[in-house]
Amino acid sequence: MVLMLARSQRLRESSTVRVMEAPMKCHVACMLGLSAMLVGCPQPDPTFSVDAEQLRTDLQAIGSRLQALESSVETLQSAQVSLEASVQALQATVGPGEDGADPLTTTVGENTAALAPLLDFADGELADIVDYVGILEDYLEVDETLDELHIEGANLRLTSEGDSPNTGNLFVGAQSATDITGEHSIYVGFGHVSSADDSLILGTTHTASGEGVFIAGDGHDVSGDFGVALGGESNAVTGIGSVAIGGTQHDVSGLRSVAIGGDTLSPAAGTTNTVLIGGTSNTVAVRNNCIMVGSANRLGCPEDNTAVLGTPPGL
Repeated sequence: MVLMLARSQRLRESSTVRVMEAPMKCHVACMLGLSAMLVGCPQPDPTFSVDAEQLRTDLQAIGSRLQALESSVETLQSAQVSLEASVQALQATVGPGEDGADPLTTTVGENTAALAPLLDFADGELADIVDYVGILEDYLEVDETLDELHIEGANLRLTSEGDSPNTGNLFVGAQSATDITGEHSIYVGFGHVSSADDSLILGTTHTASGEGVFIAGDGHDVSGDFGVALGGESNAVTGIGSVAIGGTQHDVSGLRSVAIGGDTLSPAAGTTNTVLIGGTSNTVAVRNNCIMVGSANRLGCPEDNTAVLGTPPGL
């Protein structure tokens, strides 16, 4: 680059001399009275003129640019020297060791050897995953049009483990799992609070506890084992194996007792195998095998194994 700049400088100087020599020769020829054509001078152009000041400015600008280029060349040369030094330092760092081995190659080899067991394990896990996916494909089918997942030729089993309590449940709908502490139950709907196990809860805002509870409707509270509340709303079943069917505000506390329809039917605690059907405000206390149909029978059955039909006189 420096040689090219020097050659450019010499060409510029020689061109300047030639440009100056031609006018001088023609000027001398004119002074001697010789024809310009005889000495090879061009005929003067009366319209030609030279702006000496502009020419000087242009030459100065060219000189400034040449200086800038020279500075850039020096900067590049300095950068090249620094880069060569860095390359030499890097070569010295990763160069052969005392035993002639390349440390960089040795390190890569050691790391590869250390990673080999992990890579083998990952390969094995990946192979297992591929096998599982193949098995699932035999039983599962996804219908993207209907957004359905089909299970064919297999059962779906939900279980809980000792270290994972409150699991094994199936939720359908917007039910929050945080309100459920029981296991192995199915919840459909929302708003339920339950600690029941092995139960089926359908509807909205039920409260359940115990074992084998079955609830459908709205706002029921079943706490007796194997208790059932079907239809209606706001019925309470606390007796073991007791049932409330339809109606509202029933309180079935008796053992294996039933309240059907109506409202505020109460087979009380201490009764067994009692059935209240329809009407309102019927109560049976401390009687067994009693059937009551009607309304406002607050006295209940007069003795065991009896039935009360209709409404008491005067009501």
